[in-house]
Amino acid sequence: MLKAKYFFIVLISSFLIYPFVSNAIFVGETKSFYVDKDFDDFEREKVDFILKRVGTKAYYFVDKSWYDNLPFSEKVKVDSNLAQIANEFDLKIYPQTTQTFGSEWTPGIDNDQRIFIVFHKLKDNSGGYFLNINESPVYQFPSSNEKEMIYLSSDILLNDNLRFIYSLISHEFLHLITFNQKERLQNKTEEVWLQEAISEAAPTILGYNNPYEGSLLESRVNQFLSYPFDSIVEWQNSIIDYSSVSVFVNYILDNYSANVFVDTLKSDSIGAVALHRSLLKNGGDNFFDVFMNWITASVLQDCNLNSKFCYKSDGLKEIKIIPKFIFLPSTTDTNLSLQYSIKPFSFSAYKIVAGEGKLSIEFVPKENDIFRVRFLSCVLNKCNSFKDFEVKNGESITFSVDDFSKDSYIIMIPVLETKIVGFSNFEPAKEFTLNISIENKSSENNNKEEQKKILLSKITELKAKLKELEAQLKELLKNDLTCTSIDIDLFYGMQNDYVKCLQEFLYLQEDDIYPEKLVTGYFGPLTLKAVKRFQEKYKDEILTPINLSYPTGYVGPMTRKKINELILGI
Repeated sequence: MLKAKYFFIVLISSFLIYPFVSNAIFVGETKSFYVDKDFDDFEREKVDFILKRVGTKAYYFVDKSWYDNLPFSEKVKVDSNLAQIANEFDLKIYPQTTQTFGSEWTPGIDNDQRIFIVFHKLKDNSGGYFLNINESPVYQFPSSNEKEMIYLSSDILLNDNLRFIYSLISHEFLHLITFNQKERLQNKTEEVWLQEAISEAAPTILGYNNPYEGSLLESRVNQFLSYPFDSIVEWQNSIIDYSSVSVFVNYILDNYSANVFVDTLKSDSIGAVALHRSLLKNGGDNFFDVFMNWITASVLQDCNLNSKFCYKSDGLKEIKIIPKFIFLPSTTDTNLSLQYSIKPFSFSAYKIVAGEGKLSIEFVPKENDIFRVRFLSCVLNKCNSFKDFEVKNGESITFSVDDFSKDSYIIMIPVLETKIVGFSNFEPAKEFTLNISIENKSSENNNKEEQKKILLSKITELKAKLKELEAQLKELLKNDLTCTSIDIDLFYGMQNDYVKCLQEFLYLQEDDIYPEKLVTGYFGPLTLKAVKRFQEKYKDEILTPINLSYPTGYVGPMTRKKINELILGI
């Protein structure tokens, strides 16, 4: 960012101001620290760092090999950014965060008042992380650095958006505080999803998400809008997880206060129970209602129906998620039975459209799970009332509208609430059935056969048009694959450009291989099924050579070999 001359002055002045620091750590000195190889771009377990700056509250170490390989102009930018980061951390991030949430462990395990902020090359989409084993002695964890330490991506030091950098640092610093306030002082291990939720509150509380444009929150919202249907409590450390929990957290900050997360952190409970008690203390609403209202706000964005059914902040006001669509024909009496499944505290919403008459919607759980279900009655793009049901003990509930009109529709929001603590990185989905019927008033006066002919004709036209569009899209994809080969093994839960390339390739296969044709970059259940179908089709080349009798869905060497052969032939 800054010119070479300034870089020289800063470097020299650093030695003048900080000729030495506690424990004889010198600016310019190299130290080796353990890192998490799952985050490190080169999967290193230990990295050499150079101390670039010492602030009042932190040391700033940079990956030495990464820094040494930078061109001179980028070294200048890194040094300039570090100077501003150190100043911001000393004057704002540290004092305001600790004043709000409490302190990290200080002087800590290393008996040093400063924390260690280290920057190294991380894998794509990783901004930073925190390892609590660094707070333990080496005799307990040999890979402990025995320091109050947070890790950030070295690439952010080349970013011109300092607010974005400050947001990531404040997020990781709050993890350090959470460890001290919750795990060390209370001997409580907070659930991962709530640790991340609390840390996502930091950038907003410190003002780094205002203005909205260019903020970390803006990137989170954009990711949320691309895929909102995620469980906030099933933490798989994906971009989708961070985006969902961030939007939820900022909804709470919009409608309640920062004290919700302060009291959650200081609570002697963990997980949803801690957040539930804090919400009751700071606004009178319970966690279950707040979660339901968040989904409702994200679908409706309507403060007039209820003050909690909307966002208040700039940027968040633009959130409006389109529910999944359920259509009942408008010309006949119709009965539909549909099966769905959802995970605990996941974003889920359905829009039900039908003809005129008496509409009945029966919600039937498959097992003895606890659901909360909200029905919103809407006319002409405006919802005017809602009704909530609790479903438990395996019993069904029915919502009905006696005089349903052609301009009406229902939005149904189900939330699985069977489990409220003890969440992990995989939570099973629970099934329910919707039995929907419409007793159509006008059906006796309609010419059913004529209507059938019209509908069948339209379906035929749409099918022909759909085939034409799919053919055009396949031609475009043939010339625009994300990659020319898949070079790494892929498996369920991954999210990267290779997964996107895999989905594009599957899209180009026969329709029965990947009928959903979603290209998201996320290796989810639909992609898993498609890979299994592909392996089954080419089992003689993929499965038989390695003595497998069934498809696995794992994209290993044999599967990649076949895919790459076909890619070359496209």
